Amino acid sequence: MRRLHRQEGLALLSALFSVALLTLIVVEMTEATFVHSHLTRNAGNAIAARLLARSGQIGAEEALRSAEGGDTALRNFVNTIIDTAPIALPTAQGHVMQIAVRDEAGRLNLNEVVRYEEVFRQLFAEAGVDPGLVDALRARVDTGQQAGLRDLSGDCALAQPCDPPRGELRSLEDLRTIRGFDDGVLARLRPYVTAHRSRRHRGEVNARTALPAVLSALGCEDTESLGPTPRSSEDVAAWLEGDPCPGAKPTPKDFFSRLYTVVTIASVGDATQAVESTIEVGRGPLSWRQRPVWGVGPGGVP
Repeated sequence: MRRLHRQEGLALLSALFSVALLTLIVVEMTEATFVHSHLTRNAGNAIAARLLARSGQIGAEEALRSAEGGDTALRNFVNTIIDTAPIALPTAQGHVMQIAVRDEAGRLNLNEVVRYEEVFRQLFAEAGVDPGLVDALRARVDTGQQAGLRDLSGDCALAQPCDPPRGELRSLEDLRTIRGFDDGVLARLRPYVTAHRSRRHRGEVNARTALPAVLSALGCEDTESLGPTPRSSEDVAAWLEGDPCPGAKPTPKDFFSRLYTVVTIASVGDATQAVESTIEVGRGPLSWRQRPVWGVGPGGVP
């Protein structure tokens, strides 16, 4: 009798263990299915956000092209959003997309540092940046016959020794490879400089959109008389007629800008993607950078 009770107890324990094991398997399978579903949804949202950001880039490029082509209303609208806070555009299904447009023609191209070294030294000083960094910048950009004589390992931004690349910068982000150009320096320089490889706009600065510090570095006088942007073509024409920048190089010009940096940020669900490109109107992107953005929602563009 005692043996029978013992066998019944073992059978009960075996049944309880089997039930517990099956329950654990079901819970694990349910959790795995939930995690897989969540990951799949996030991956789908990331793809949708990336495509939405790309569509914003295409739309912005087309708007800039049409504005340059003579659409007055569209040109006036474009002028109101250049170098301003990002604007939010309505999208389907409650997604969020922001666009920021930065006029690059009113900024000095860092790839011109070899020809206009003293201009950049003055601009760096006015921006609160060590003018000595111009030497490292020139060494990075200069590809002349004498350029290879300088060892760039001391200019490497990495902790370990490295051989930084030589040649023109594709974007301002390339400055991060040069020692001394940290986030703070880039933030101080960003309003005044750009970096692109356009062969059509090498030594011209749009006086209509350039900041006073840029014009002052070029040798212009009485830059404050232009007033804040946007300025009318008539005002700039009258200003240039008085030759406020005698002998200035690069030469300030008044023209409808053809160089812009467009940043689009799109959010779909929990996924946020950003696309940044420098566009030459009518010729397409000069650079293209795509990345996920963490911790940035509808509040702003980094």
